[in-house]
Amino acid sequence: MTDSQATRLQKGSIVVIATGGAPQEIVFQYNPASVRRSLSPRVVGGEPGGHSETVRFTGAPTETFSFQLELEGLAELSTKPQTQAAASKGVFPQLYALESLVYPELATMESAARSLALGTLEIAPAVTPLILIVWGPNRVAPVTITAIEVVEQIFDADLNPLRATVDVSARVLSYSDVTTTNPAYSRFVTYQQGKATLAKIAFSSS
Repeated sequence: MTDSQATRLQKGSIVVIATGGAPQEIVFQYNPASVRRSLSPRVVGGEPGGHSETVRFTGAPTETFSFQLELEGLAELSTKPQTQAAASKGVFPQLYALESLVYPELATMESAARSLALGTLEIAPAVTPLILIVWGPNRVAPVTITAIEVVEQIFDADLNPLRATVDVSARVLSYSDVTTTNPAYSRFVTYQQGKATLAKIAFSSS
């Protein structure tokens, strides 16, 4: 890889947009070596032996992502004061940033507990933030995280993990999953439009 190619290499990330809050980004320390995707169409008709006259789409396909992130705390060891504090915690900051994606906000749960103590009959479940997987300019997809699996390796004297691998699984949120007022709806439309634009290149060249 040339120097010019290296400077153009973008890092993948996960962007979190809470309601009324500023976007927060978890930038991948190292891009995953591979990304696995699966698409399962949503259709009616065409079942074995069904003799359907037509097969119809009932919505967007169910699309899933899975990838493995590698975290390295040793790379954070630096003489810079702003990085020394993070380095003393190993990879816990990166790990817990990822894990926060599957927790409701503590302040929301404490507020719900207070409301319940005051006799509120029904407490609405906590609203999840909008989560985007960003894999370059041609792939920005709204998702819900379905699983996070962590393997921690090499610990310091305080048992902070210095290395870890994190398997992340996510399901894309489509217009078939949310209402039109949900911000994930328009994000998915843009995502599908981008796919269609790139697909035209392949169709026109065939």
